[in-house]
Amino acid sequence: MKKIAAVIAMVLLLTSCASLSLPEDAELTPSELWVEGSFVDELGFKTGDKYISSVVYGKFSNSATTDSSLFGKVLVYTDSMGQPTIRFELLEYGSYPVTIIGDNASFASATEDGERLSNGYAGISGRYIMLYNQNATSIIEALARGENVIVAINDRYSSSYRFMISGSGFGYRLQQFLNQ
Repeated sequence: MKKIAAVIAMVLLLTSCASLSLPEDAELTPSELWVEGSFVDELGFKTGDKYISSVVYGKFSNSATTDSSLFGKVLVYTDSMGQPTIRFELLEYGSYPVTIIGDNASFASATEDGERLSNGYAGISGRYIMLYNQNATSIIEALARGENVIVAINDRYSSSYRFMISGSGFGYRLQQFLNQ
């Protein structure tokens, strides 16, 4: 039983890290910064629902650390009701999923030039941080213009997360995604 648990843990670790890792010397063209993916069910089968995603890097702070390494993924898609949605899957120290206690966290976003996009509360769904409707739309529109977007998320206690989403290649990938 311990062997099976160890194998399952190893597979989960490798698949989650493999989907988020990017070699430091990787040279990507703008359209390669954003990739298309498919959601899968609990058995690993594709559901037919798709998203586009990119890697994000940043810093986080909490009661135990200040400005430590934050790594993760941002997914852009439409939910079951056709509403624009952004989902953040963040890892503290590059390997520990962010856990926010409660059902929401405050957030703010702006372009790299300082144009305020949206702020308010992000939804929490397990280990995912979610933005919906207008909060998601304002960020998607800025990314589609090729602008980089800075996001800051703060929980109710002492954790804060700050990272940048690259707009490079987003408009191109979004157009491909929408034309399917």
